[in-house]
Amino acid sequence: MKFIKHIIIFFFLTNYFYGQMPILISGYSSFSTDKSSIPFISYKLTSSNLIEDKITQIKKYQLHQNYPNPFNPSTTIKYSLSEQIFVTIKVYDLLGKEISTLVNQIMTSGTHEIIFDSNAFDGGLPGGMYFVKMTVGSFTEVRKIILLK
Repeated sequence: MKFIKHIIIFFFLTNYFYGQMPILISGYSSFSTDKSSIPFISYKLTSSNLIEDKITQIKKYQLHQNYPNPFNPSTTIKYSLSEQIFVTIKVYDLLGKEISTLVNQIMTSGTHEIIFDSNAFDGGLPGGMYFVKMTVGSFTEVRKIILLK
């Protein structure tokens, strides 16, 4: 059993040092049964600064998936900001036509929620796929939402 653990540790370390996909590993060395021993890897391993920069940007601003999805007639859209900044959140149909502007103002840092109600439109929106787009400075993220009728 120890032999298999050593091979697995070697495999992960070899993949990391030869620049393959980034990995996240946490655990204790199989060389010691003492749980207070130093973890063999207890931090994020990445193969390039580009990936680290992208991870940092994702954590800075994030548009979460709406819930419930699919929805009828309303859904909650959640987004996170790491600083006070101007935010625009819009809803588009499949053809790219703007349906609604949900947020268009300076927002404080933290996690915010907004409710999108499809019945608020004259006659209501038809069922189908829509897109929610959040723009913060040069950052843009889009989520697909589905309205069931």
